[in-house]
Amino acid sequence: MSQTPDFDAFYAEWDEDQIMPNVCIGSTPEGVPCGGEMEYADELGQPWCAACQYRGEFINWGLIHDWPALESGNFAIAEGQTYWMLTASLGTAERVLALMAAMENYERRTA
Repeated sequence: MSQTPDFDAFYAEWDEDQIMPNVCIGSTPEGVPCGGEMEYADELGQPWCAACQYRGEFINWGLIHDWPALESGNFAIAEGQTYWMLTASLGTAERVLALMAAMENYERRTA
């Protein structure tokens, strides 16, 4: 049984001076917004909790490398910031971590 995301709670700590709320924008394995307390912000200023920090690091790498297309086993990501943002915030941990492994191969190929 899946839970319906509680977006009111998710945005309850919204500070209008911030681009994003100061709660994590990652998602749980059930697809529910994480909403954990912000511990880390990626280079775009998006908030991530400690457990989702790797997702922010994924975004930082994509930003530095101009959002390339990547493939890793059963997972792939198309070129472009939108695909990277959706994968970081809504993708499963397995998907994000597999694509992070592909980043090392990408760096070797383009070095």
